[in-house]
Amino acid sequence: MRVDGAFGNLKHAFESDRLAHAYIIVGAPRKEGTMLAEKVLALVFCAERKKPCGKCRQCRDVNDHTHPDILWVEPQMKSRRISIEQIRELQKQVFQTSFSGGWKACVLMGADRIGDQAANAFLKTLEEPPKKCIFFLLTDSPQFLLPTVLSRCQVINVESGILNLPDEWRQRIVNILSREGPVKSGKRSVVTAFGIGEGLLGFLKEIKEMIEKEETAIAAEGTLEEDEDTLEARVSSRYREARAAIMRSILLWHRDILMLVCGMDKGLVFREDGFDALKNKAKVLNLKCALGNLQIVEEMNRQLERNIQDGTVLSFGFSRMV
Repeated sequence: MRVDGAFGNLKHAFESDRLAHAYIIVGAPRKEGTMLAEKVLALVFCAERKKPCGKCRQCRDVNDHTHPDILWVEPQMKSRRISIEQIRELQKQVFQTSFSGGWKACVLMGADRIGDQAANAFLKTLEEPPKKCIFFLLTDSPQFLLPTVLSRCQVINVESGILNLPDEWRQRIVNILSREGPVKSGKRSVVTAFGIGEGLLGFLKEIKEMIEKEETAIAAEGTLEEDEDTLEARVSSRYREARAAIMRSILLWHRDILMLVCGMDKGLVFREDGFDALKNKAKVLNLKCALGNLQIVEEMNRQLERNIQDGTVLSFGFSRMV
């Protein structure tokens, strides 16, 4: 579902006094996730009759993330986790009287990064939430949330897959994945597998360096002093989001190959920008091999989420693919 469609549904729920107390928004936390949360919060806190107006002080504060009744929480520690201390501070604030005398809200960026102890503490708040308080849990990896947390929230999927990647990034990924050499005995050559893995690793390194430069510049221009751990956590969080989007793009690539192996036509292919390469790859694969490749990409995703080194995951993963 697109952000506008999801917002329309939530606006109707708000106007009907049927907003849930907690929503998990699945999508890039700093893109679709934040966009939807901001739109709904502007609706909830807007001071005008026609909501959201986008012009009143409340709407501006929501957009600037400075509204006193909205708490924004994100991984701040070197471990890149939302800590138990952050959750305790959240609990303290949401049970206090709101400054405006109305709603209170909390947004958890990268909610899948809540540590187990913090998640169990947060679960108590979800089980007995304060009145007129809404929680948004933003994540691109809902599978890493505790099942008990998932069961107490409504899930809204606004994930756009590779559509949230810049055109330059999408083309770079197509170029790397299209590096196919001759297939012998049902396996791609070691040189080809190494080239693809190294190409993606180099691309990810460039992205991380770019993020580090941007975040360092932002910290230098800001009015708040941030220690090295906080800056590192922000860089790591943004890098994980970018890497997850790239891995989703790779997953969709192999999903398209599987679809073509199954005899589906071009109209069902997601990655039309690399159709010729997809078609050529599908010609040399059977159903078992195409499905196996897709499963290997899913396994690589899980390994990266467990903080196994990028180079190890990509090199070993692509060496196993047909």
